[in-house]
Amino acid sequence: MPTFAFQEVRCSLADLVGEEYLRAVCAARAAVSGEDEAALLTLATTPVDFFPQTFQQRLSMMLPRVGEQVVSMTPRTAIGATTKSFADAMHTEMAPVNGFGYYRVGEDGRLYLLTKSEHYHAPVGHSFPGYQLLDIARRLGIPNATHNNTRGHITRLLEEELTAAAGHGLNRVLNLETGSLAVEAALKMLLARFYRVQKNADPPVFQHKVPVILVMGNDDGDPQANYHGTTLFTQMMRGMWPELYNGMECKGQFAVQPIRPNHIKDVEAAFNFYDGHSAGKIAGFFHEIIMMNYGARRLTPEFLRAVYRLCAAHDVPTVVDEIQSCMWAPGFFLFREWGLTPTFAAVGKGFPGGEYPASRLIFNSTMDNLPQFSA
Repeated sequence: MPTFAFQEVRCSLADLVGEEYLRAVCAARAAVSGEDEAALLTLATTPVDFFPQTFQQRLSMMLPRVGEQVVSMTPRTAIGATTKSFADAMHTEMAPVNGFGYYRVGEDGRLYLLTKSEHYHAPVGHSFPGYQLLDIARRLGIPNATHNNTRGHITRLLEEELTAAAGHGLNRVLNLETGSLAVEAALKMLLARFYRVQKNADPPVFQHKVPVILVMGNDDGDPQANYHGTTLFTQMMRGMWPELYNGMECKGQFAVQPIRPNHIKDVEAAFNFYDGHSAGKIAGFFHEIIMMNYGARRLTPEFLRAVYRLCAAHDVPTVVDEIQSCMWAPGFFLFREWGLTPTFAAVGKGFPGGEYPASRLIFNSTMDNLPQFSA
């Protein structure tokens, strides 16, 4: 069996975002705060060890104690004021009091392995030492108020890095919060080929067609197996709001066609039907690669490549939802390992290790069709 040596990762904030930019940051901070510029620059150029040996050793040492009570139970804690459905599902005893790497300590004092409720934290674990760079950025006064018309250097640099990593013609980035909004933005761009976004917009290319969205269904062909967030339309895509959806479908405004996992004949049948159906046009294909709402069912590369070939032949954009699967891919994007070339790729909390609700929609410029604040 091959052995793999751990490769140390250490870098400073200046290494990540550029020393020239950090010099400007430190000069600006010194000018407004009166702090010593040289001391600030030292902080900006000090490397941080992302996974120090002591951290690794402690994680290994604690593994045999998983399931044990390592501290006393937390005294009486807040009840909260959440909804009934959240309250019914609550396990207060497991709620995290502390997190360290791939462990957490619950309110019952027991040591737990990082589990489903923390799957977004899986890439780097809790208390990731590399996030010290964020503390340094705050110490230097780099603000988070860089959005809309004032996207900061770091935001713009991340856009460049994301498009470079994604490749395959994915050359636009929308900066959003939560994966639901990233996937919803892709849906809006697809619908903009069927409906005007606003009154003064040009007539869309498919304005007289019914947009039909292909989604992954369950083994019975029902739509409940897909999950693309909590916005209204993506919930309808998985069978929620049935009366509302039926009303829209009956009026020829919007339709959803479920596909059974790894059943290419379902896809071929959908294209054969809508190609000869004057009222409908397949508007897009939405999919995860690992169906996280359906027992982590894996869509095979062969199936997805065949679907993508059909979509390319019929002018149908493809949307790969990597909100979760990106965390398991060494190259950041699982679609690259599968040999896919999507029109859109959505990434979310798994990308920043669960620490922030940030999301990004990376897409091809041919779909850059929305006004600034419509996504």
